[in-house]
Amino acid sequence: MGKVIKPPTQEEMRDLTSLLSSGEPYEILGCDPSSTHKDITKGYRDLARRHHPDKQQHNGNHKNDGGDMMTKINNAYKILSNQRLRDIYDVYLLPRMMDDGDGDIDGYSVVQEAKFNRVMLIFLDLLFNIVSIPFKTIAISIQSNSTIAKPIPALKSMIKRHGFFKGLYRGTAFLLSSSILELIREKSIDISFEFIDSITQASSPSKENDSIINNRKVQMILKSFFNITTKALLNFPIRMIGNILILSPPGYNAFRVIKDVILRYDRATTGNIIMNIGNGRAPSIQWKNLFYSFGYSLAIVYTKKLILKGLKEIDNHVYVHSIKDPNSKFYRYSNYLLSNTLFRVALQTILVNPFDVLHSQYPRILLDSWLQDSIPVPIAQNPISLAIGLYRSNGIAKFFNGVTPLFFCRVFEDFGEQCNFDDTDSDDDFFA
Repeated sequence: MGKVIKPPTQEEMRDLTSLLSSGEPYEILGCDPSSTHKDITKGYRDLARRHHPDKQQHNGNHKNDGGDMMTKINNAYKILSNQRLRDIYDVYLLPRMMDDGDGDIDGYSVVQEAKFNRVMLIFLDLLFNIVSIPFKTIAISIQSNSTIAKPIPALKSMIKRHGFFKGLYRGTAFLLSSSILELIREKSIDISFEFIDSITQASSPSKENDSIINNRKVQMILKSFFNITTKALLNFPIRMIGNILILSPPGYNAFRVIKDVILRYDRATTGNIIMNIGNGRAPSIQWKNLFYSFGYSLAIVYTKKLILKGLKEIDNHVYVHSIKDPNSKFYRYSNYLLSNTLFRVALQTILVNPFDVLHSQYPRILLDSWLQDSIPVPIAQNPISLAIGLYRSNGIAKFFNGVTPLFFCRVFEDFGEQCNFDDTDSDDDFFA
């Protein structure tokens, strides 16, 4: 699947068409689509020094050839040095120019084609994510088990308890409906900081002094901090509820999971009546269970993110060196493997599955404590103690239990990410 970008606007197409009137940018700068930004800049500087009008006159050339050539060089560099314009050119225009051969560009048809492609990509992104959900559900069911479980028996058990569709997509409706809260959160932060920014601008004159610039930097840092913090605080309870819903026995819906398993509402209210009669002390509603194991889960999730980010850096390093040193067998074969979706996803899955196994233990512990009528809720173990306990009970194999369904889940999610043209980081889903 080729590179996916946000479709161009009419204004971007007009600017690009105007710049392309000077000629094909890669040909002018002596580069090709695989050239890096450093290669393009080097080619531009070499040509600019050679064809600068002052140097042409110094060499006895009094015609305007140097000026015309510099216009072509500058226009080509404006396209290729601007990542957005280069992406539009590479994805939408270069293939069409190579096919047509005449170099004519119909900006309107390109934009319309881009809009159609956008709709199709949204549909494919949604389709791949829908297909990935059952594999994610099976993976969570297997990983959270205190013993080693197999995918097929786990699948049969889920279907037997909940039915085919409800079993495979259990908890999905709740997670989708909770996305409304995420939209409200994002809009609230944007509106709040726009209001703060408007107050800052109104209280300060239009001059751009150092204090105003520093205030804006502080606002950007604060906005980033509040965005990360509120996202974590909102997503953690939602994911906890969704995972418990997947693991819960028949008859449990999202409302009952929140009321009984997490808040222990019935036990608290019933206990109030009994304890009041006996002048005892009743158990209170367990609001803190909404953030059960929050700190430990945060550590696990960020460790996963660091691993995935490290793999991405290795992938970029190998790709760059495979271009710089095409004769190196190590970089050539490594780039071939890492560019293969199945190999890359398999490597990611093997590395993150142990952390998913640890992370999924916490909702299981919370659910089991309710089903076994355990009072109080067990204190959340730190991930190291949890890992030692799992290793002693099941051996190293437990940390790779569920790797098969998780692999298929990540394959379809990866296909969906390739269809996603948004600029946001796809791995920014906390506690997924």
